[in-house]
Amino acid sequence: MDQPATDHTPQLNALESELKNPILDIAASFWDEERYRAFRVCYQSMRQLDDIVDDLKIAGLADNPDLRSEVKDQLEEVIALLQSDSPVPAELQEVAGLNELRETMKRFKIPMAPWLKLAKAMEFDLEHSGFDSFLQFARYAKGAAVAPASVFIHLIGISRNKDEYHPAPIDIFKSARPLAMFSYLTHILRDFRQDAAEGLEYFPLTARESFGVSADNWNASAEGMQTSGFTSMVQHYHSLADRYRLKSVVEKNPVYPFLNEYTRFSLHLIWDLYSQIHESISKANFVLDPKLTHPNKDDISQRVMKLAEKMKVSDETLIRGLNRVGLGAGN
Repeated sequence: MDQPATDHTPQLNALESELKNPILDIAASFWDEERYRAFRVCYQSMRQLDDIVDDLKIAGLADNPDLRSEVKDQLEEVIALLQSDSPVPAELQEVAGLNELRETMKRFKIPMAPWLKLAKAMEFDLEHSGFDSFLQFARYAKGAAVAPASVFIHLIGISRNKDEYHPAPIDIFKSARPLAMFSYLTHILRDFRQDAAEGLEYFPLTARESFGVSADNWNASAEGMQTSGFTSMVQHYHSLADRYRLKSVVEKNPVYPFLNEYTRFSLHLIWDLYSQIHESISKANFVLDPKLTHPNKDDISQRVMKLAEKMKVSDETLIRGLNRVGLGAGN
């Protein structure tokens, strides 16, 4: 699927496309080879850190204090290694791709802050099974959603002079937040049943209480028998996501003046593909059935092509991205 890399870039096909948020992968696929590799390295590392915690919770082992402590120690060790030049221990060689990640962060001048915020969110996950309030969730989202999005913003904002990269003079967290929150809330709605089956909860307790969603209502809705109270809660969160959608209009993003053809297209594409899901949830009358809320390959392809035509994206850029994500001719 991936093409051979050039310059300082290792072979792209060495990384599996196992990103938690495939829309970001679709959007980044239209970038040049080296920038795309940097994205894959950073996001795979974040996915692996997230999975260390999620896998523990999905396995039902998060109540084991010894295992929680072990995972927390591993997170802290990874973060410490990212901030140093110390050799990576053999047992951590495969965790977060630390050696290549450190090289990537240095070359692309990517700040450490996103990983610090992500680790803080993961530590919260270790100690909590859900959220008491939306405020608590929003604070968690700074690490779980805004931090990864800020890396995306950093990578589209950089410019290259000869062999050196220079970051755009913006606050990447402020630039990323509205779109990240829109994406995250929409993502949570789309994947509710899968998350619930794995024991992962993202709707705060206050919301469940406000809309009268009991434990039985929650379980019934997770199994496809959605209750009226649960549907009202979904409508509320759909509306909340829409507020962030309107705040995240791409042309108003601080990074926008620093973008070129394909990075501009990629940022529009994230907004557009999440809007597609947001629209599908509304068309499904807020019933969170994956068959209704997950656009299929043809739906996504048509949306990509329509936006590319509107933005007059070059054939070279379009073919490069479509081939990488399996939406090109013959796929």
